[in-house]
Amino acid sequence: VRSVATSDQVLVSADQCLPVFSPNCAEVTPLVFPHTINTFSVSPCCRFLTAGLQNGSMQLVYLPAKRVMSGQVIAEALDEELGATFSCSLFTEDTMTLCTSAGEVITFTNIDLDSLDRFIKAGDMENIKSIQGQISMTKSRVGQSTIRDCSVLKGETILATDRGLV
Repeated sequence: VRSVATSDQVLVSADQCLPVFSPNCAEVTPLVFPHTINTFSVSPCCRFLTAGLQNGSMQLVYLPAKRVMSGQVIAEALDEELGATFSCSLFTEDTMTLCTSAGEVITFTNIDLDSLDRFIKAGDMENIKSIQGQISMTKSRVGQSTIRDCSVLKGETILATDRGLV
Protein backbone atom coordinates (compact mmCIF):
# COMPACT_ATOMS: atom_id res chain seq x y z
CA VAL A 1 0.00 0.00 0.00
CA ARG A 2 1.33 3.42 -1.03
CA SER A 3 -0.20 6.82 -0.38
CA VAL A 4 0.36 10.45 -1.37
CA ALA A 5 -1.49 13.55 -0.24
CA THR A 6 -1.47 16.80 -2.22
CA SER A 7 -3.50 19.99 -1.89
CA ASP A 8 -5.87 18.64 -4.57
CA GLN A 9 -6.29 14.97 -3.66
CA VAL A 10 -5.34 12.02 -1.51
CA LEU A 11 -4.19 8.91 -3.38
CA VAL A 12 -3.81 5.39 -2.02
CA SER A 13 -2.84 2.33 -4.03
CA ALA A 14 -3.74 -1.20 -3.04
CA ASP A 15 -3.42 -4.11 -5.43
CA GLN A 16 -4.98 -2.97 -8.75
CA CYS A 17 -6.96 -0.04 -7.35
CA LEU A 18 -5.92 3.58 -6.91
CA PRO A 19 -8.70 5.51 -5.15
CA VAL A 20 -8.47 9.27 -5.74
CA PHE A 21 -9.99 11.07 -2.75
CA SER A 22 -11.02 14.73 -2.57
CA PRO A 23 -8.83 16.84 -0.23
CA ASN A 24 -11.26 16.32 2.68
CA CYS A 25 -11.81 12.64 1.70
CA ALA A 26 -15.57 13.21 1.33
CA GLU A 27 -15.54 12.00 -2.31
CA VAL A 28 -13.63 9.19 -3.97
CA THR A 29 -13.11 8.03 -7.54
CA PRO A 30 -11.45 4.61 -7.90
CA LEU A 31 -9.07 4.04 -10.80
CA VAL A 32 -8.81 0.31 -11.47
CA PHE A 33 -5.85 -1.00 -13.46
CA PRO A 34 -5.53 -4.40 -15.17
CA HIS A 35 -2.48 -5.34 -13.06
CA THR A 36 -1.11 -4.70 -9.56
CA ILE A 37 0.26 -1.20 -8.97
CA ASN A 38 3.90 -1.49 -7.83
CA THR A 39 4.61 2.23 -7.57
CA PHE A 40 3.18 5.62 -8.43
CA SER A 41 4.24 9.24 -8.20
CA VAL A 42 2.47 12.56 -8.69
CA SER A 43 3.84 15.43 -10.78
CA PRO A 44 4.86 18.60 -8.89
CA CYS A 45 1.89 20.40 -10.50
CA CYS A 46 -0.42 17.67 -9.07
CA ARG A 47 -2.17 17.23 -12.44
CA PHE A 48 -0.47 14.03 -13.59
CA LEU A 49 0.44 10.67 -12.09
CA THR A 50 2.66 7.91 -13.39
CA ALA A 51 2.13 4.35 -12.22
CA GLY A 52 4.32 1.31 -12.72
CA LEU A 53 2.33 -1.94 -12.95
CA GLN A 54 3.39 -5.52 -12.29
CA ASN A 55 3.08 -6.41 -15.99
CA GLY A 56 5.94 -3.97 -16.78
CA SER A 57 3.74 -1.17 -18.08
CA MET A 58 3.78 2.51 -17.23
CA GLN A 59 0.45 4.33 -17.06
CA LEU A 60 0.13 8.13 -17.31
CA VAL A 61 -2.98 9.48 -15.55
CA TYR A 62 -4.51 12.94 -15.92
CA LEU A 63 -5.73 13.59 -12.38
CA PRO A 64 -8.27 16.42 -12.99
CA ALA A 65 -10.27 14.03 -15.22
CA LYS A 66 -9.20 10.93 -13.26
CA ARG A 67 -8.42 8.97 -16.41
CA VAL A 68 -5.50 7.11 -17.97
CA MET A 69 -4.02 9.11 -20.86
CA SER A 70 -1.58 6.50 -22.09
CA GLY A 71 0.12 3.28 -21.15
CA GLN A 72 2.89 1.17 -22.56
CA VAL A 73 5.03 -1.79 -21.56
CA ILE A 74 8.49 -0.46 -20.73
CA ALA A 75 10.08 -3.27 -18.71
CA GLU A 76 10.15 -7.04 -18.48
CA ALA A 77 7.54 -8.20 -16.00
CA LEU A 78 8.48 -10.33 -13.00
CA ASP A 79 6.33 -13.20 -11.86
CA GLU A 80 4.54 -11.85 -8.76
CA GLU A 81 5.98 -14.70 -6.69
CA LEU A 82 9.46 -13.27 -7.42
CA GLY A 83 8.52 -9.76 -6.27
CA ALA A 84 7.48 -6.41 -7.71
CA THR A 85 8.51 -5.47 -11.25
CA PHE A 86 8.91 -1.79 -10.29
CA SER A 87 10.44 -0.70 -7.00
CA CYS A 88 9.98 3.07 -7.14
CA SER A 89 9.16 6.09 -9.27
CA LEU A 90 9.82 9.83 -9.42
CA PHE A 91 8.05 12.68 -11.17
CA THR A 92 9.77 16.07 -11.49
CA GLU A 93 8.81 19.15 -13.53
CA ASP A 94 10.01 17.64 -16.81
CA THR A 95 11.06 14.06 -16.04
CA MET A 96 9.35 10.80 -15.09
CA THR A 97 11.51 7.98 -13.78
CA LEU A 98 10.51 4.41 -13.01
CA CYS A 99 12.99 1.94 -11.52
CA THR A 100 12.70 -1.82 -11.77
CA SER A 101 13.63 -4.10 -8.93
CA ALA A 102 16.15 -5.69 -11.31
CA GLY A 103 18.23 -2.49 -11.48
CA GLU A 104 16.89 -0.81 -14.61
CA VAL A 105 16.24 2.95 -14.56
CA ILE A 106 13.73 4.11 -17.18
CA THR A 107 13.58 7.86 -17.66
CA PHE A 108 11.17 9.93 -19.73
CA THR A 109 12.36 13.45 -20.57
CA ASN A 110 11.23 16.44 -22.62
CA ILE A 111 7.82 16.43 -20.95
CA ASP A 112 5.84 19.67 -21.30
CA LEU A 113 3.15 19.22 -18.65
CA ASP A 114 1.74 22.75 -18.94
CA SER A 115 1.14 22.39 -22.69
CA LEU A 116 -0.19 18.87 -22.26
CA ASP A 117 -2.65 20.12 -19.63
CA ARG A 118 -3.74 23.00 -21.86
CA PHE A 119 -4.30 20.73 -24.87
CA ILE A 120 -6.19 18.15 -22.80
CA LYS A 121 -8.52 20.85 -21.48
CA ALA A 122 -9.09 22.10 -25.05
CA GLY A 123 -9.67 18.57 -26.38
CA ASP A 124 -6.91 19.19 -28.95
CA MET A 125 -5.94 15.60 -29.83
CA GLU A 126 -3.51 16.63 -32.58
CA ASN A 127 -1.39 18.71 -30.20
CA ILE A 128 -1.71 16.12 -27.40
CA LYS A 129 -0.20 13.54 -29.76
CA SER A 130 2.47 16.03 -30.82
CA ILE A 131 3.50 16.69 -27.19
CA GLN A 132 3.52 12.95 -26.45
CA GLY A 133 5.64 12.36 -29.56
CA GLN A 134 8.32 14.72 -28.23
CA ILE A 135 8.84 12.69 -25.06
CA SER A 136 12.11 10.74 -25.03
CA MET A 137 12.72 7.48 -23.15
CA THR A 138 16.10 6.21 -22.02
CA LYS A 139 17.04 3.06 -20.13
CA SER A 140 20.11 2.48 -18.00
CA ARG A 141 21.26 -0.17 -15.52
CA VAL A 142 22.68 0.10 -12.04
CA GLY A 143 25.20 -2.71 -12.34
CA GLN A 144 24.02 -5.91 -10.69
CA SER A 145 22.22 -4.03 -7.91
CA THR A 146 18.62 -4.37 -6.83
CA ILE A 147 16.94 -0.96 -6.56
CA ARG A 148 14.91 -0.60 -3.38
CA ASP A 149 13.85 3.08 -3.47
CA CYS A 150 14.58 6.42 -5.13
CA SER A 151 14.40 10.10 -4.25
CA VAL A 152 15.45 13.51 -5.53
CA LEU A 153 17.82 15.61 -3.43
CA LYS A 154 18.85 19.06 -4.67
CA GLY A 155 17.89 18.12 -8.23
CA GLU A 156 19.84 14.86 -8.23
CA THR A 157 18.26 11.41 -8.34
CA ILE A 158 19.46 9.13 -5.55
CA LEU A 159 18.87 5.38 -5.71
CA ALA A 160 18.90 3.14 -2.66
CA THR A 161 20.16 -0.26 -3.74
CA ASP A 162 21.08 -3.48 -1.97
CA ARG A 163 24.71 -2.30 -2.30
CA GLY A 164 24.25 1.24 -0.97
CA LEU A 165 23.34 4.64 -2.40
CA VAL A 166 23.94 5.49 -6.05
